[in-house]
Amino acid sequence: MRYPNLAARLLANNVLDPITGCRIWTGKRAKRRGGREDGRLNIRVNGRHKTVRAHRCSYEVFNGPIPEGYQVDHCYINPLCIEPTHLEAVTGEENLKRRDQRAMDKNIALQARA
Repeated sequence: MRYPNLAARLLANNVLDPITGCRIWTGKRAKRRGGREDGRLNIRVNGRHKTVRAHRCSYEVFNGPIPEGYQVDHCYINPLCIEPTHLEAVTGEENLKRRDQRAMDKNIALQARA
């Protein structure tokens, strides 16, 4: 199906999670290390095909360019979320800190249940 622009394509290929408010990408997916999936878009840039991650594309379409040297962090940890308000451009160092903190928080929560 053809879409008039990337924004329309992103909006047509997601479903809203009513609990988290995440917009879950329903288009093409790819496996990442560790078996998790993330969304992929095949787009044409300057006449050439290019595969981009859906969350990065969503960030750029709705929030503007990703600053040089920055990564897009999923504030709600879901790698399939493309909700622009759940995405934040951060340095690689900050992204790693957040990942490690989330892992610690998860371990604490699991220990508390036991």
